[in-house]
Amino acid sequence: MWKQVHMTPEEAVQQHRDLGGGILMPLHWATFDLARHPWYEPIERALVSAEKANVRVITPLIGERVALNQLPEVNAWWRGIAASK
Repeated sequence: MWKQVHMTPEEAVQQHRDLGGGILMPLHWATFDLARHPWYEPIERALVSAEKANVRVITPLIGERVALNQLPEVNAWWRGIAASK
């Protein structure tokens, strides 16, 4: 049902490429659990799509400050949380 209200993770990666983006930082994907899929599914799908498209992704913790001159590597922090549930 995403198509009616939101773009999919794969579409977000494609939009990033279409707009000539450099580094992709997915936003608001773990802030609210409002869908029927697991809350971490969007980021996992985005990472798969980004890897196929050769797009660099950063995944800071929610609320973490990101310095543009010191970008963090992918930190799969959500996997530890999801595994504990």
